Amino acid sequence: ITVHICSPVLSSVGLYRLLLHTQTFQSRRTYMLGSFVLLFNPWLKEDPVYMPLEVQRDEYIKSDYGLVFMGSHPNISRRPWLYGQYQPGVLEACLQILQVSPQHLSDAHKDYILRGDPVYISRVVCAMVNCNDDLGVVAGKWQGSYNDGVRPTEWGGSADILLRWASSKCSPVRYGQCWVFASVLCTGD
Repeated sequence: ITVHICSPVLSSVGLYRLLLHTQTFQSRRTYMLGSFVLLFNPWLKEDPVYMPLEVQRDEYIKSDYGLVFMGSHPNISRRPWLYGQYQPGVLEACLQILQVSPQHLSDAHKDYILRGDPVYISRVVCAMVNCNDDLGVVAGKWQGSYNDGVRPTEWGGSADILLRWASSKCSPVRYGQCWVFASVLCTGD
């Protein structure tokens, strides 16, 4: 038997379990076939995140390297950044961000329904990147000693930050500044 699964365009982003239910006159059985993650689809024209140009998809979806800019006018510098969205554990950490967000913790049912909206997902992840008032990913610090964490300029990618956060049971990773927040957001979104 071949089974094809076609999800509606506005399906909620998240982890799904695929179950097979069988029923005969004598018994009912359920088999766990596996699990899968459903994401938005920038290749699908009907999807709200559709990107018509391959060059856009190459830059914003496929490429896991980029440049980040930091500083302020007129002293702006750039540095390479590994977004790491394809590294093992990163997708799971990003899904965990959604699961521990205040929106999910206060009303999981409503949160699951709204996860079909890319604007909603972006807002949730954006709020969760910093740890000001929730179980956010990065603690910000702009001055003083960084001895109890990592100096923001020492980070070179998002994967290490996200994996540290996830493995620490959602304790904020110390420390980041604006470009670190923005880069982690790009990976998580």
